[in-house]
Amino acid sequence: MDFVFVEQPDHKAMLVAWLMERIPTFPPPPNEASFQGAVMLSGDRIVAGCAYHRYADRFKGIEVTFAADNPMWCRPGNVEKWFAYPFDQLGCERITMTIARRNKRARVMAKKMGFREEGIARKGFYPDDAVIYGLLRTDQAAGKYIGG
Repeated sequence: MDFVFVEQPDHKAMLVAWLMERIPTFPPPPNEASFQGAVMLSGDRIVAGCAYHRYADRFKGIEVTFAADNPMWCRPGNVEKWFAYPFDQLGCERITMTIARRNKRARVMAKKMGFREEGIARKGFYPDDAVIYGLLRTDQAAGKYIGG
């Protein structure tokens, strides 16, 4: 599988549509300049996609939204590629992920990737609650994720 950043505006629009098909709670970014996208490809097919958004340099954090059609993307070596952009290129200290409470499969995957459950935003994805997860640079450096 190949990890590829999504650079072209039309490709970013396709990634946003792909993510929205899989994640009803994904808020579409206001424009293509407001997020960075990445995909894991098997041939020419997207098997996993990601939007890095709400980057806050001042607070050294970013939010990430993942979706996948196949859990095989989440193997040792691949997870590090997803984390390299926020931690290595942007210098983030924290990645935040917010998942609908009823999306148990995504919540399990977040924990396997090393994210810690940090709180609940009641009715954050009305009518469902939103579960907030965080991953710190120190967690990633210590290998507290599926790839480590």
